[in-house]
Amino acid sequence: PSSTNVRVRIRDRIMNFDVSYNFAIKNVHFFAGSIQLLSSSYWSIEDSKFSFSSDMFDREGNSAYYGTNVTFRNVIFEFINEAYPWLSQRTMYPTFENVLFRYNDWFADSARYVVPGRNCKGNRLDPDFKRGDDIWRYVTIENSYTAGIFAGFGSLVEYLRLENLYDGCDCSGIQRNGSSTLYSTTRYTWIINAPGLNGMRFDSAAGGNHGDIYNVVSIGNHRGFRLKGDYHDVYHVTAYDNNGHDISLPEIKFWGLDVESKDHLGNWNSNLYNSIAEESLQCTSRLCRPGGIKPWTDTVEIDGQTLTWQHFSNLETSGIWFGGSMSADPKFEMINPWVQNQALSDELLTESFGKVPWDYRKQSYDFRPKKGSYLIDSGVVIPGVNNGEDVDNSIVKAKPGWGYLENIDLNEEDCTLFNHPNLYSGQNRKYVGDAPDIGAYEYGDSVYWIPGYRYPHPSVPIPNDNAPDVPIDHSLVWNYPYKKDYSNTEATVTVSGPGVSRTEVYQYPYNVHFQAFEPGGTYN
Repeated sequence: PSSTNVRVRIRDRIMNFDVSYNFAIKNVHFFAGSIQLLSSSYWSIEDSKFSFSSDMFDREGNSAYYGTNVTFRNVIFEFINEAYPWLSQRTMYPTFENVLFRYNDWFADSARYVVPGRNCKGNRLDPDFKRGDDIWRYVTIENSYTAGIFAGFGSLVEYLRLENLYDGCDCSGIQRNGSSTLYSTTRYTWIINAPGLNGMRFDSAAGGNHGDIYNVVSIGNHRGFRLKGDYHDVYHVTAYDNNGHDISLPEIKFWGLDVESKDHLGNWNSNLYNSIAEESLQCTSRLCRPGGIKPWTDTVEIDGQTLTWQHFSNLETSGIWFGGSMSADPKFEMINPWVQNQALSDELLTESFGKVPWDYRKQSYDFRPKKGSYLIDSGVVIPGVNNGEDVDNSIVKAKPGWGYLENIDLNEEDCTLFNHPNLYSGQNRKYVGDAPDIGAYEYGDSVYWIPGYRYPHPSVPIPNDNAPDVPIDHSLVWNYPYKKDYSNTEATVTVSGPGVSRTEVYQYPYNVHFQAFEPGGTYN
C-alpha cells in the first residue's frame, strides 16, 4: 500500500453473485475476504489470486451453490484458514485449470479438501440422471495442513501435483466415494509426502466401479493407492515409501454393480498392469490370482510348483514389480527419484543417522528407469495407454448413474472403457524399445510429463539447478510455462560447458534434451 494504492478490507464477504450468467472476472486479488455465487452459470475467474479468504471466527469461505459451467484458470488460493479453499455444491461442469493452492489451514484433522460436490442432476437410479464432470488440469496443492481434492462425479484429474500435505484425517490426496469413482479418470499425477493421508482412495461402504488410473506416482504417504470396488483399470502406477499398503485392491466393501447386496467380493474384475509396489501389495484381481475362483486362494501353481500369489514368477506376467517378494527397493531401479528420508528434518536425520547424510538437500523427481534396470521393456501392451493409439472418442460416452444397469457397457474382457478422451493427440505415448516399461515413466522417451501448476516461466528443471554429481550420460528436462493454447509452442535449449556447445529447438510437448557430459565439468 502507498498514498496512491490504498487497500481497505470492507467485510468478510467481498463479492456475491446471485442468478448471474455469462461473465468473466480477470486480474483481481481477492484479499482478506471471500466470494459466493448462487445459481449462477457460465462464469470464469482468470489470472487472479485469493489470499486470507477466511480465518478463525470468520469462516465464510469461497463457495458456489447451483449453476453450471464454471471455470478457474490461472488462479492462486493461499493463506486460507478454517474453511475450504473452494467449495461448490450442485454446480455442473466445474473446471480447475492451472490453479495453485498453497499454505492453507493451520490445524490438524480439518479435512479441508477442495470440493466440487454433487455435480449432477437427478437421482443416480433415474434413466435421465446426468452428471457434470469436473476437470482438474495443471493443479498443485502443496505445503498445507489440508487434504487434497474431493473429486466429483465423472471427474477427470490429469497433471495434478499434491505435495507436503500434513493433515492426519481419515481422508486422502485424491478422494472419491463410490458414486464419484464411477467413470472417473486419474492420469499423469504425483501424490508426494502426505504421511497422514491415503495418497489416492476409492472409498465408501459400497465401493464404486470403473475407475481409470494410469501413469500416477504415489509415494511417501500413509497408503499409496487404496482402491475399493471392482472393474477398475490401474496401469503404470509407482508406489513406494508409503507407511501402509503401496497398492491395495481389496475384496472388501463392494456391493455389486447394482449396489444392492453386500454378498460380493471386490476387485476380481479389476486390472493391474505394469506397476510398482515396494513393500506392501494387496490384490484380489484375477490377474494376481490366476487360475483361481472366488473365493480365491493364497497360492498359485506355476511349472509344477505351488507358490504364493505374490511370487515374482506369478506377477511378472502382468508386469507387476513387487519389491516385497524380492527384498528389493524400486528407488535403486530409477535414475534419481524423490526419497522420503531426504524430506525429513535435520533433527530427525541427525537422531537417526548421527548426521545429515546429504550435503545437497533438494529433492529430485526423475522417476525414469535407469539404464540396465529390469523395469525396462518388462511390461505388457495396453491398447490406447502405451501403444501410441489415441483413445477412440466414440467409446467415451455418457453413462448411467451408479447402480443403474440398463444399457451399461461393461466390456468385461479387458474393462478398458476409457472414461475420458485424450487431452491432445499423442498424449498417451507409445513405448520405447521392445515392450512397455514398468512404472509411471518410460526409459528413453522424449517427453517427460511433469504435473502441477505451470508458472509464467519454465520450471521444475531435472536435474535441479546447481545439482552436483549428475551422471555423464544424462538428459535435461523442463516444464513449459502455462498457455491456454500450446499450438506452435517452442522451447530453445542451449547447453554449454566442457566439450559441449549446442542449441536445440523443441516443439511442445517434447521436453527432454539428451546430452552426454564430461566428468567433473560444470555446465550451463
